[in-house]
Amino acid sequence: MNQTMTRTRQATPERWASALDRALHGGVEILTTRDGARFATSTSQLDLLYRVTETTCECAAGLAGDPVCCHRAALRDILGTLPVMTLRIDEFIPADAPKCSWCFGKGERWAGSVDDERNPQRFITCPECQGTGANLDAIIRVAA
Repeated sequence: MNQTMTRTRQATPERWASALDRALHGGVEILTTRDGARFATSTSQLDLLYRVTETTCECAAGLAGDPVCCHRAALRDILGTLPVMTLRIDEFIPADAPKCSWCFGKGERWAGSVDDERNPQRFITCPECQGTGANLDAIIRVAA
């Protein structure tokens, strides 16, 4: 007898954090129409948009019934409803730690083109230092 087990995906804080990381690194942007409909850009197809809400998305994961996808994570991050656990990594970094070479110690990077540099929404958390402003590789080498 052949039994197939289906695994139900859960919406855990860890999965939301991972989805947000994919959204940030994949360049997912949320667009809102005048009537309030929201769309998310695809991470893999430049000419594709997905209709997205806090609980639904037209992407493959959303259509397959997965409660978590990078598009919903990006939207929830913007709306402030993302259920993620926060680890204060900066509490473990010494004050004299060397600065991150990607963001020069600011903890965030410019994610847009030079043309729209005045748009503050184009700054993202620096993926290299995770927003700490410190050179984490140097700290890990010293600790090891």
